Amino acid sequence: MATYKPGAYHIVGDGYLHDLPLTISFTADQLVGIEVAPGTKLHGLEKEAIPQVVTRLLMAQTVDIDAVTGATVTSDGLVDAVTDVIDAMPTTDPDGPAHNLLAQYRHIATSK
Repeated sequence: MATYKPGAYHIVGDGYLHDLPLTISFTADQLVGIEVAPGTKLHGLEKEAIPQVVTRLLMAQTVDIDAVTGATVTSDGLVDAVTDVIDAMPTTDPDGPAHNLLAQYRHIATSK
């Protein structure tokens, strides 16, 4: 049974002192990508922390990861964004992660 609704989802996460526009991508059974929108100005440690957090999330396939030291706000913002997308993801599984708040997110691609 599928765990996720495959596709890419746009969401705005919390960065350090600014919004962090993200695209978070899933296959039916895993998180496969987290990208910051091109042209987003990153501050200080964010430039180094974001790739580390993304790698941790993709490797662990869970949001239960450690924040990057010195970049807790950004780390938490990425984790919260992934959690929000999963929680809002539509599903046909009545026990799955679906509160169907998809109106808050723009589903931009669906795999068949």
